[in-house]
Amino acid sequence: MPLTANAIQTTTDGFNFYLMVLGPNMNSILFGSYFGGALSREHVDGGTSRFDKRGIIYQSVCAGCNGNDDFPVSPGAWPSSSFGSNTNQSSNCNNGVFKIDFQLNSAIASISTNTISGCVPLTVNFTNNSTPGHAYLWDFGANDTTSTIFNPIKTFTAVGTYTANLYVKTSICNNLYDTASVVINVYPAPASVFSITSSPCSNTVSTTNNSSGAGVYTWNWGDNSPTSSLVSPSHTYTANGSYTIALTVTSVNGCVSKTTTTLSVYNFTNSVTSATICGGLNASLLAQGGTSYTWQPSSTVSNSLIPNPTVNPTITTVYTVQINNTSPGYLCSTTLTTQVLVSPKPVADFTVTTDSCSNIINFTNQTLPSTSSSEWAYSTPSVSSTTFSAIQNPIYSFTTAGTYSIQLITVTPAGCRDTVIKSVFVPVNTISISTPQSKCYNETFSLSANGGQAYSWQPLTGLTNPTSSITAASVSTTTIYTVNITQNNLYGNTCVRTLTTSITILPKIISAFNYTVAACGNNVQFFDSSYVSPVNWFWTFDAGTTINGTSSPSYFFYYHWHPYCIFNCYKL
Repeated sequence: MPLTANAIQTTTDGFNFYLMVLGPNMNSILFGSYFGGALSREHVDGGTSRFDKRGIIYQSVCAGCNGNDDFPVSPGAWPSSSFGSNTNQSSNCNNGVFKIDFQLNSAIASISTNTISGCVPLTVNFTNNSTPGHAYLWDFGANDTTSTIFNPIKTFTAVGTYTANLYVKTSICNNLYDTASVVINVYPAPASVFSITSSPCSNTVSTTNNSSGAGVYTWNWGDNSPTSSLVSPSHTYTANGSYTIALTVTSVNGCVSKTTTTLSVYNFTNSVTSATICGGLNASLLAQGGTSYTWQPSSTVSNSLIPNPTVNPTITTVYTVQINNTSPGYLCSTTLTTQVLVSPKPVADFTVTTDSCSNIINFTNQTLPSTSSSEWAYSTPSVSSTTFSAIQNPIYSFTTAGTYSIQLITVTPAGCRDTVIKSVFVPVNTISISTPQSKCYNETFSLSANGGQAYSWQPLTGLTNPTSSITAASVSTTTIYTVNITQNNLYGNTCVRTLTTSITILPKIISAFNYTVAACGNNVQFFDSSYVSPVNWFWTFDAGTTINGTSSPSYFFYYHWHPYCIFNCYKL
């Protein structure tokens, strides 16, 4: 039998197996070899043979007949691994099994990919892991079977499920193929579509989401603020500028679509101040936020085309200001109103009521409105302004005659004020009378009065000269005296005024004392026993010795059996 150079066994005992592989169309022999022992008659007797397309034979045969151990086995094969060279444990034939790979470059298809699913368009990198040296054909489905590239790259542009097949054709047998398959899932991509609505003079933008195929929305406003997951949110910017708004949509399969648009933001922020003034005064107003301004009514406005005019309304007035912005691309206009509250200025006035015989002046506040507060002050050429009252209608007693400038400042609750100054003549004629006195019983005292031209004292009891400014008086009981003083004042009027004083007569003291003499000596102890409790004591002894300030003195007498006169005087 023909043998090839790659034969396993080149000799035979006539009873060995012969194995052969033929080329295409049986025009050549690719492999030829014997296989079997040198002694036994190997044969197939109910044995089993299997051949696969990869060029491998699996054979179960009768071997080692007549108890021989000559069937070729691989090193370490059973049962030689257990019984050494005695591989045939039977006294006759035994079962021999062998496997031979002819290694004739059989076709084995194998595929790997970088992905098996994704969003359209999906690009897949196919890697051919098949046995080399063959012909290859890729079938990507949808009648796309034209690729013979070893490692093709395929982009699926339509949504669907695709089965990609790799056909491997051997170089030995034209009709010997192997096939490998992989399933590719191409998911639909969502569409991110939106529009925005904004005013040229506003910092707020609203959105309309027209996206499709999305399950999750992510809005990025381009100003580092938190993103939004709402379907159609709105957003307010805090600063003017140009911003890129991006909407990213994600499908349930994780497919992503993103679209952006650019927005220019100009926030037309404007304001106007108000004011409260007193009648006759001016107020300053201020408008902000624009490039030009127009104020109405203009009749009381210093300049109706500037942002900060001065206004001088005579009554409470409402002003309007039109604020315009003429920056390129941002033509904005708005009209604001404000009010200037005019509080009426008070009209300060007062009247004076005087007594021709008195230095007391009555002031009557006649300011309008009457709710105004008051501050009164007086001054003379030699006396600076001195505040003397804050009540509405004060009464004030001046101590010096003369002409005074009386100033009244009035302030309304709104803070508006007015001042009036009037001259007032004060005819002050100072009169006086002696202060009240306390005297001892039967003691003579003096009464006096000043400031007049004539005097008349009452009652006349005990008085030595009741029509004089000074008179002596002696009474035994407490008495209240009045004096009528007649004056010719600065107005040329004769005025009679009455003053009062009093004399308090202290109780009469009856002086008395007791004493005790020491039994064996000249020392005498004295004790006060006067009527009316005294507050001081004055003791005088015959020898001219005095002791004062105690109610019970002790005195030592140097002579016996001699009469002494002792005086004890009291004064409350």
